[in-house]
Amino acid sequence: MRPQSTAGGRLTRRRFLSAGLLAGSLSLSAGLLFWPRSVPPGVDGESRRWQFLPPANAQAVIVLAPALLGPTASAALIASPARRYMLADGVDQAICLLTPGTRDELRQLFNLLASPGGRLLMLGQMADWPAASESALRSGLDTWCGARLDLLKSAYEGLRDLVFAVWYGDPANQDCLPGFGWPELHS
Repeated sequence: MRPQSTAGGRLTRRRFLSAGLLAGSLSLSAGLLFWPRSVPPGVDGESRRWQFLPPANAQAVIVLAPALLGPTASAALIASPARRYMLADGVDQAICLLTPGTRDELRQLFNLLASPGGRLLMLGQMADWPAASESALRSGLDTWCGARLDLLKSAYEGLRDLVFAVWYGDPANQDCLPGFGWPELHS
């Protein structure tokens, strides 16, 4: 005697089509979520020749730098857009001096930060860079800094160290370091 087949265990055409539509819509939404957005206005000028950073990634540096550097440097950066662009240009040049393996890792990090899904994963917000507030970025960076995974912590520390090295390596920014002055060289 044969057991009777139930309709619950069979793959019908309706179930097959609905599963295919569900899988397709999920993959499309994930692709849209993690696909880097278009170039923000104001970064992709003819005068800027980015060597490593695409303009969307330069926008990430420009927006994240005030939150990374703290309130003293933040006031100087917010007051002058030219200083923000100089900082992003310095980060771009500094990355070009790094080893190819490190540049590849930074490329992956910046591509992740360029997508809304990556910003949600790393900073806890999906807003495009121009719409992100500095307080939300600071809280997102604090969360990223205290992440449980060492890989996330090292990505944060690498980005922070890179921005700090470029900012504080410029003698024009010595007033941001209280009690510190550049030594005078006498000949």
